[in-house]
Amino acid sequence: MTRSAVGVIFSALSVVIFAGCATTPPPVSILYSPSVEARGGAGALFLKAAGKRATRDNPAQEVRFVIGKQMDSYGAITGEMLSVNSEDDMMLDAMKRELTAAGYSVETGAAMPQGVTKGVELTAVQVGLDETASIPKIEAEGTVKVSLEVWKNGVAVKKLSYQSKVSDTSIINRDILPREIIEKGLLGVLSQAVPDIISTLERKPAS
Repeated sequence: MTRSAVGVIFSALSVVIFAGCATTPPPVSILYSPSVEARGGAGALFLKAAGKRATRDNPAQEVRFVIGKQMDSYGAITGEMLSVNSEDDMMLDAMKRELTAAGYSVETGAAMPQGVTKGVELTAVQVGLDETASIPKIEAEGTVKVSLEVWKNGVAVKKLSYQSKVSDTSIINRDILPREIIEKGLLGVLSQAVPDIISTLERKPAS
């Protein structure tokens, strides 16, 4: 095979590889497992969603949850980072799992019940993920933020906010890196939030 032929083949392969990097990856699917290992919760707890939901201009169109962008090695945007679930639903599910593991009987809903004994209201949720694809690695950077209110005996008694930033690089597990980044980000905020929630709700009144 001549040198020129080799060059043509290499160039063709490079086009295919880079074209693959520029395609929008499949939506990220999260299945969060409780990892905070917080304990001390007791009784029923109502967990209220932040209430932000995806909107669509055309009801016939499928709802798309865009959580970030995909870029090439030069920083040019080549696609969107999509999620199977909304930011709110990701946080709500992860929070419910952690509070249940902590000992609470958790019920979720869109409205805080009047006179609720113990409650947590998610007031703002942000989950962002940017991915940079290159040869041979992929880099991902995620940010997870949550603001919430802790309710006790029908009154919001404390406002709390948390943030976690995670970044990593992968060569082999390129497809699962985005999911791992978001899961680590959720764990980062929940490892702070859940102990604070338990402390606030289970604190005994001063005698």
